[in-house]
Amino acid sequence: RGEEVKQVRLVEILELKRVTLRPQWQGGGEVSAAQRVQLSAQVAGRIEQLETHAVPGAILAEDQRLASIEQHDYQLQVQQQQAAVIQAQASLDLEKGQAQLAKEEYDLAKGQLKTELKNNALVLRKPQIAAAEAGLKTAQVNLALAKLKLERTDIRMPFKGQIISRSINNG
Repeated sequence: RGEEVKQVRLVEILELKRVTLRPQWQGGGEVSAAQRVQLSAQVAGRIEQLETHAVPGAILAEDQRLASIEQHDYQLQVQQQQAAVIQAQASLDLEKGQAQLAKEEYDLAKGQLKTELKNNALVLRKPQIAAAEAGLKTAQVNLALAKLKLERTDIRMPFKGQIISRSINNG
């Protein structure tokens, strides 16, 4: 056996300093929105104007205009429904006039016959008035729908958000 040789190990000594650091890790992945929404027009038609700021990557405010659909057809529908409301109102007014005449004739006949009909609704034209009132209400609802469609030709941002992709162009 040989003699044991003592080896001195070299050590580096550093002074400790107190610091506050956040740990960091390198990683990979994809950052994406928590919610994605696909916007589409509620009415059909040709895209008349596409706003220049409506491009992928743009952050838009709520109610900001994105595009507009050709409005001419929808404006004509509004005019058509306005005419239908006027016509329905005229029909109701005529029917009320006819009912007034029928009531006067019924009152004259009732006085001469000294009797009264138990069911005089048909004689007084009440069903005809109800039908004319329903026609007017239908025409008013159709006008409101036509105005709503005209309003929807403007495509607007429903909330604040960012455009990820776009699949429309003018025309």
